[in-house]
Amino acid sequence: MGHIWLAQQPRGAKIEFLTARGDDLPVELYAEAVDEDTSIVPVTHVCFKNGFRSNVREISRIAHANGALVLMDDYQDCGTRPVNVKELDADFYVTGSLKYLLGPSGVAFLYVRKELIPLLEPKISGWFAQRNPFAFDVRHLDLAPSARRFESGTPPIPNIYAASAGIELLREVGLENIAVQIRCPASNRRSPRPGNTD
Repeated sequence: MGHIWLAQQPRGAKIEFLTARGDDLPVELYAEAVDEDTSIVPVTHVCFKNGFRSNVREISRIAHANGALVLMDDYQDCGTRPVNVKELDADFYVTGSLKYLLGPSGVAFLYVRKELIPLLEPKISGWFAQRNPFAFDVRHLDLAPSARRFESGTPPIPNIYAASAGIELLREVGLENIAVQIRCPASNRRSPRPGNTD
């Protein structure tokens, strides 16, 4: 996620990375770093390197107390357990279908807190972001009043079908059941067979 923020430096953004303590990124580090000059706090829900789970609710409290927004990246965890973005108090939530949603690349999801939608003007747009995309009016920018305003051009339709199938399978199995299996990795191990060394 760092590259996205580093790319904002030419536009005047000042980026500060927090340094983990071992495999942990304690909430206290956010409390020390976030202040009234902070615009947005991007937080990875689960670290791809070691599985560390961030306390998004507490990080959101710290950020909002300082007037900053929170973007939660859940790419490494979405599909492994239920998540309630509103309870975590994140302003933005992003994930994709490639990993635990059992889908292909090219399909991503964005949640934007409803109150923020009319306040945000996307810098990149496309015909799917328009109020009436099928008007094909290339001379006027008339953004949709919903979060659809953050879409771009034509989505990858075959990938959406595959992503939908993966999500449907997860719904059939149930996220609660998946979460139990992930919490109990020993129950997922194969029984050792004589001569089996893997």
